[in-house]
Amino acid sequence: MTELDERSALAAKIFPDEWARWYKVRGTTAQRQRQRLRKAAEIEVNVMRPLRAAGASCATCRSFKHRIDVGNYCSAESDFHGYVLAKSKGLCPLWHKKES
Repeated sequence: MTELDERSALAAKIFPDEWARWYKVRGTTAQRQRQRLRKAAEIEVNVMRPLRAAGASCATCRSFKHRIDVGNYCSAESDFHGYVLAKSKGLCPLWHKKES
């Protein structure tokens, strides 16, 4: 089994409905969507699951901030275009432990 086959099998296992939809379609858009699903599956297995197992969440991230006029937001993802709102129980691949 090649590396691409293994990555595709992982994506099909984690995102079965979406993978089935894009597997049937041919063309550039379908190729991009399948690649996006492969990458998302790898992030889920290699990054997100270990973070969840360690009890990580946005509330324990150093980028989790609060402003009265905005509410809870992620300073890592926010920029001059605006704030990216965050939920305290949420989680993203940009998580970093708060410094004590």
